[in-house]
Amino acid sequence: MIIAHHIAKTGGTSLMHHVRDRLGKDAFFGVGLHTAAERFFKGQPLWEELPAGARDKVTLTLGHHVGLAVVDPLPGDTPIAFFVCWRDPVAHALSQFHHSERGQAQKGRAVDIDQSIDARTPNALARDVWDAFRGLVPWAEFSEASVLRLLSMFDYIAVTEDMAASTAPLCAALGIPPLTRRDRVAPQQTDLTDQQRQRILDKSPIDAAIHAMLTAQKRSDTPLAFDAALKAERLSAYRARLPGENYVERAYRALAGFLEQEGRLEAAQLYLSLAGADDRKFEPIWMREVPAAKLTDPYFVARSDYAKALVYRQFDHIRLAEGCLRRALALKPNFPLAKAALARILSSVGYHGEARRLAGEVADLFPQDHNLQKILTHQ
Repeated sequence: MIIAHHIAKTGGTSLMHHVRDRLGKDAFFGVGLHTAAERFFKGQPLWEELPAGARDKVTLTLGHHVGLAVVDPLPGDTPIAFFVCWRDPVAHALSQFHHSERGQAQKGRAVDIDQSIDARTPNALARDVWDAFRGLVPWAEFSEASVLRLLSMFDYIAVTEDMAASTAPLCAALGIPPLTRRDRVAPQQTDLTDQQRQRILDKSPIDAAIHAMLTAQKRSDTPLAFDAALKAERLSAYRARLPGENYVERAYRALAGFLEQEGRLEAAQLYLSLAGADDRKFEPIWMREVPAAKLTDPYFVARSDYAKALVYRQFDHIRLAEGCLRRALALKPNFPLAKAALARILSSVGYHGEARRLAGEVADLFPQDHNLQKILTHQ
């Protein structure tokens, strides 16, 4: 099984579609908190509770939060390979900014490029991989040498700027043709000043050094050269000290924290109530509470109402969904996702005039946004 850690905005979506198109949906499993949340709201099992027969069919797991925890439910003799894709840190920072800009605009918020740079995690790419796989080097402190040692245990390392060639070894191992398509590649419409570019580089010395190694010479000639013996040793040591706690319970605790952070915890509790789900595994979600301070934040409450509206609509409680969306818009009038969802609901119950007005407002603001267009067109 190949465990592919997807650093956001490095090309993982393209790889996911390529593998799924060639090997079929059963061979791919999306892992991560975003994916876990979507599976939860669809009543589907998480990776940690997937039946063994279904898990045996999986060739590639990929996601933003993929890490060593993916190994936990697997039999000890399951062959494991690690994959990650690296990117120039300046291009990565700019791509993340545009992604955040689009996402926040859907929620009626604006993002500034300088704020985005200030908020960027130092050595964001290296830290992302480190946090997910540090169990392979539990004794080490975060440093360039430690990150290089960790990455030397990755069977495959690609670079975004040359996806076709750098993912070819992975595709060959999977028995599929080389990657030729790129999905969800948005145009980069912001010109960075020299000062902004340097600020990003100043925050990314390890990321930049690794990118230079991967693009200037063969991996085998760098400290990133694959060390199969070290990987086998450290993976065996990790498996030997796997925590005794129930990993399904651990997964739901992590999911509960993520849902609270995203403003979807109350929607999750509503879903469980409407679905009549009383399994003990859901206790972390039932027991989690939204901090009181967040309940006084209009933006957070509007997001929560929007999330609850989606649940009510899922169970055909259309009027309750409408009420949640109207409350969300009363708190945040410029909330395009809520406007799009309300337009869809109003159209379904015959209020076409108001529905067309709301849909027009959204379409005028985001004519190219495929997520909003899906909501408006009932997809």
